[in-house]
Amino acid sequence: METKKQRRLNRGGKNMSKRLLVLFALLTFGLMIAGCSEGDKSNTVVNPNPDIFAPTGSISGIVMDDCASTPVQGAVVAVAYSGSVKKVTTDASGMFSFNNVPASYDSYYVVATLPAAYGGFSLIETAWVGYEDLYDGYNYNYYSGDFTESGSGASTPVDKLASSVYFQAGPAASSISGAVLDASTVATTPLADATVKLFIGGDFFASATTGATGAFSFTQLPPYQSYYLQVTKANYTYVTSVVAGSPSSCGDMSVGCQIGCYEDLAGIIVWLEYDPFRDIVAPYITQIDADADLDIIYDDVLSGQVSEFVVTFSEAMATDRRSTKWAVDVWAGFYVVATSSGNAAVTDAGYVYPIEDWTVAWDTTGTQLTITPIYYSAADIIAQLGAPATTWDPATVVTFAISDNNWGEYYLDFYQGQGYYQLTDANLVPWYYNEWDANSDGYLYAAGAWYQEIILDGSSYLYLYLEPGTALSF
Repeated sequence: METKKQRRLNRGGKNMSKRLLVLFALLTFGLMIAGCSEGDKSNTVVNPNPDIFAPTGSISGIVMDDCASTPVQGAVVAVAYSGSVKKVTTDASGMFSFNNVPASYDSYYVVATLPAAYGGFSLIETAWVGYEDLYDGYNYNYYSGDFTESGSGASTPVDKLASSVYFQAGPAASSISGAVLDASTVATTPLADATVKLFIGGDFFASATTGATGAFSFTQLPPYQSYYLQVTKANYTYVTSVVAGSPSSCGDMSVGCQIGCYEDLAGIIVWLEYDPFRDIVAPYITQIDADADLDIIYDDVLSGQVSEFVVTFSEAMATDRRSTKWAVDVWAGFYVVATSSGNAAVTDAGYVYPIEDWTVAWDTTGTQLTITPIYYSAADIIAQLGAPATTWDPATVVTFAISDNNWGEYYLDFYQGQGYYQLTDANLVPWYYNEWDANSDGYLYAAGAWYQEIILDGSSYLYLYLEPGTALSF
């Protein structure tokens, strides 16, 4: 039988064992914490996606003579990327390749300049070296909104993105020819002095003037292009056209056709009809000058104030009251900041618009329109600002400048609108700010009309920018 003393000894031994277990556990836990603390002190951080990856790809292709079904040797192919224009010349295989092309959401323009045997023409194609963001390892399709594969959280390489380009070429050995006839008399009467312009796509290519026989001809043309003919003559209007005796029309005001390899597209007949009151060529702007800054476009930066704008048109314009009173508007879309140092106090005073009025005048030819802004005087501006006369008297040192917190802008507005055109040529053909409006109403631009779209940035406004802080004088 166990005595009380033995029970106390046994209980003490068990308690001692428990104490040892607890002590061991505490030591183990302490070591774990110490290990963690030591790790926290370390600068070693494992990045699950350590690579900053810039995807690249390639642009490759071939230049083919589709007329002979053979590659074109000696074509110079160029594409711009990584800060320079890269060029390669095709060998007997007609093939070309550009490597390490940065992937981009934008397209690359690839230009192939053909050898002399092909007329030296340049062909342009578009190449895409693109990719989709993978969003931390998940290949997410932006367009469908689906995840196409599960991600690991690590970097997912995207490289070797290939774009292929095919250039369709052919010898410059085709031609387009025909005649312009006068439909206002006998249908077979040739019409001399008609202007025939040839366009490839939307680009002007060549021009010819008909002689006594009414004939015109364009030779050494490359195949596989969309050609357009525009036939005009003063005081004549377009009637119809046929090709090679076909009763069907090849176009409306513009004759549009395609030609193949070594093809002579002859027999194009275009009829014009005399109409002394018919003018189908719309006027357009060819140049705008601002003082000494000549031939400006919308994003030119001018210095100081403009004393006059001179707008040159492609032909004589109507110079009556409609144009001089209602057709043009001009204003300065910037604030003038005035600073005075009178009484040793330098103070900025508010903002004010600087133009009070303007005048409009045509030259004797009706082709140049001069717009003269009338600016407020220094005293007028100070009065508008409500500045104290003691410190803001124009006799004291007062400076004017364009506000630093906005760009200075001049606006020239040439009004136009359906039913109330204010700018017209001498035959009342309305001025439009782009070619599409003109064509939709049955009028045509002459070659070079697209220039005014560059000037006006696709609208009836011309914006002229001045740097913030530009000094002004009144």
